[in-house]
Amino acid sequence: MSVWNQVLQAAHSALIDELNERFPADKLELGLPKRVEGAVGAESGARVLFREVKSNEGAGFLALSGNAKQNPHELADVLVKAVVRTEKEFKIRKIDASFGNPLASAPNARMTIWLPIVIRREPNDMTFDMALGLGI
Repeated sequence: MSVWNQVLQAAHSALIDELNERFPADKLELGLPKRVEGAVGAESGARVLFREVKSNEGAGFLALSGNAKQNPHELADVLVKAVVRTEKEFKIRKIDASFGNPLASAPNARMTIWLPIVIRREPNDMTFDMALGLGI
């Protein structure tokens, strides 16, 4: 299995765990993966945060996108805590990857895979769409 598949699985699992812990009364709606050419933003994303990912197969980025009505500090905190959980998964699963610095914007990528997550709440839904950009 490619290290990028392992990174995507570990990061997605870590994000789900973080969201379930943070919002125990809410149900997560997991959408189907969306693969796009280049570094394309999520449809829901008024706010997108990026983190560099390095592996023996090259460099990429992890992104977390939330909608315009979400608290930007909460979105940033979710990303930080999901990265910490993912790094633990890297060690447990012996995945040869690591996180680099936060990135101000999406670097050029040959492909981006988005995994949408929605929490339905009245009056505003929350989105936590995660992406892995490859080939930067």
